[in-house]
Amino acid sequence: MKQFDLDKILRKLQTKQLMREIGKVVLKDTNENFANEGFGGKKWKARKSFKYEDEHPISNKTGSLKNSIKILSVDKNDVVVGTEKEYGWVHNDGTDEIPQRQFIGDNEKQEKEIINLLEQELDKLFN
Repeated sequence: MKQFDLDKILRKLQTKQLMREIGKVVLKDTNENFANEGFGGKKWKARKSFKYEDEHPISNKTGSLKNSIKILSVDKNDVVVGTEKEYGWVHNDGTDEIPQRQFIGDNEKQEKEIINLLEQELDKLFN
């Protein structure tokens, strides 16, 4: 009979490198959300008015918000992905005046990718 020490296994999984890889999954997903102008398969609500013909729901002329998304911190227990732009939360969460145009957060596709990454790491531990 094989006995597993779950605490030992979890300690081996708690690495800064694994958290960084999870952060990369979140970054990729967030960039795809900007490219698709939506989140979780749902398109962002259109802006009321556009100054320029090629504008997007989140003013993307400079790409400033999109390009500001990065891994803000990482250690062996967690990773924080986000933006330091003060207006980022306004778009992501919405306000009374501005509709939510979520670009970052948990979703089913991202969860599946992270689970796949964890399964690969578990395979490395046992093989």
